[in-house]
Amino acid sequence: MRFNKAIDKLILFLLLPLICPLSFYVYLLIRREGYSPIFKQSRIGKNKLPFTLYKFRSMKPYTPETLTHESSEENYLKCADFIRRFKLDEIPQLINVFNGTMSLIGPRPGLVQDYGLISEREKRDLYKFLPGITGYSQIMNVCMDDPIKLSEYDLKTIKLKKNILSYCLILVATVFPSQSKIKRIIVSKLQKF
Repeated sequence: MRFNKAIDKLILFLLLPLICPLSFYVYLLIRREGYSPIFKQSRIGKNKLPFTLYKFRSMKPYTPETLTHESSEENYLKCADFIRRFKLDEIPQLINVFNGTMSLIGPRPGLVQDYGLISEREKRDLYKFLPGITGYSQIMNVCMDDPIKLSEYDLKTIKLKKNILSYCLILVATVFPSQSKIKRIIVSKLQKF
């Protein structure tokens, strides 16, 4: 996995000129609504150890800690739709990649109280791997409310991550909306791996 860590760091370095202005823009959008832009949350990482995950805030403070799909619309910030559509809320997780608690690609880190997902990932030995910002599950739009399907797709993420081409294809597909032609082409290629 040293190969993947080296790739992660190289991609971070190459994306820095794009990441900095984008981060500043998102920071200002959230600040304009009167909230602290950085959101921290405890998640389950490699070897089932909890770690602090960083994100740009897309929900109001004091929103109950539930799965995203269980949260009420009134909990979201006005800019949340834009931020989440383009995955801009994930940018601060690059700090996690830099400090070694996450990878660019891997199973999305679950909440500490998501016992169903924890159980399914334990069955498949997925806690041997670093969690990731994105993976096969995300580009296939598999939600965290289906722990069995999600953990099965997470296994595919681990397999795809070993190939530099599929690794890069997952990263590119992540930034495109589901209905885009580019994403559909990439998904069809990944399904053949």
